[in-house]
Amino acid sequence: RFAGIKDVSVEFKDGLNVILGSNESGKSTLVEGIHSVLFKP
Repeated sequence: RFAGIKDVSVEFKDGLNVILGSNESGKSTLVEGIHSVLFKP
């Protein structure tokens, strides 16, 4: 659980991946969660 996201599954493909969604749908929260997992101790 990260910032209100209870359960999400995202599959990234080789190359460029784009996250699309309407306002307040959680795009930035998803990116922050990915950043937190990959780059913060």
